[in-house]
Amino acid sequence: MAAKRMPSLQLLQTVMLLWALFFGLSSARMPAIGPLAAPSKFECDPPGTDECVLDLGKPGKLKLPVKLAFRTAHGSYLSITPPDGGLVSLKMHPYETEEWTMVRDGEKVAFKSMYGTYLTCKWDMSGYTLSHMLLADELFELDFGDHGLAAIRGNNGQYMSASPHIAEGVTQAGVGDEWEAWRIEEAPSGAFTLRSVHGHFLGASHPDTVGNVTHAYALDEWETFILDRAGPTSVTIETAHGTYLAAHANGYDVGVLPAMASYRASSWERWVPWVSLPPWPGAVCLQAKQSGFLWAMEELPTYDGFGLSDECSAHEFMEAIVVTEKDVQHRRASGSGSATGSLVG
Repeated sequence: MAAKRMPSLQLLQTVMLLWALFFGLSSARMPAIGPLAAPSKFECDPPGTDECVLDLGKPGKLKLPVKLAFRTAHGSYLSITPPDGGLVSLKMHPYETEEWTMVRDGEKVAFKSMYGTYLTCKWDMSGYTLSHMLLADELFELDFGDHGLAAIRGNNGQYMSASPHIAEGVTQAGVGDEWEAWRIEEAPSGAFTLRSVHGHFLGASHPDTVGNVTHAYALDEWETFILDRAGPTSVTIETAHGTYLAAHANGYDVGVLPAMASYRASSWERWVPWVSLPPWPGAVCLQAKQSGFLWAMEELPTYDGFGLSDECSAHEFMEAIVVTEKDVQHRRASGSGSATGSLVG
């Protein structure tokens, strides 16, 4: 009788990968076990058009752009926090940083900067700052008076006041007088500028943080992304905040945050999806430009974030999940859920 045949290499790879994913998720990384995945390619009909689909593993071939969530092998979701913080100041001329989107919430309005942060009235009357949250301190009443000027009153009853000296910026005042009058004008972009009676424009600085790449254990807005075509083989991954998932150019260096958020969709914001080969049921890896694969770091008992790895294996595999509105829990109080989102005309 002929001897029984040994399992094929492909079967052995599959068994080892399944073991790593479901029984061996610990701080010890598994080495790469041969070619477990291959780059996904766009299929366009007709060729050369934007009518393209991309194989993303378990959900199959999807037409781009598409809204997705990514669930790691640890059961967590890829999550990116919004921009936060920054300074409010006065400027001589209105550029993009001096333009604000006005968001209506009942009888009040919020002022949203180009960075996605909101003008915030400090409750202790020490001035103004910027926040990613849209709560009570980000809502203002507009009291219109003569000549189309408006007084802007915060949640603490104080008015936004502009000094004639540009370096002194804006403060809070208990009464709405001359220095508390603002002219709100529509810019060519459709946003609005806030000009003081002294001719200076209210501006927002770059946030203190663009956002952090981290883990979450429930599916909300921060865990949803728009995947869109960026080149012949690559995609961009846009967050719910209008930022992009990016890989640092020196992501392998010690002390560098390898995975980060970015305001622009350029070369380091492009990713190539790799789809696991059969018979593994449809996992996906994301490879940065000329760099490694997005890796869900596993510093137990909590997960530190996401790094870059030189392999597409157990801790790099994620499940792409098509997201609909009913899938999002809206747990967080943010601009996407607190206001109507309509522009003030």
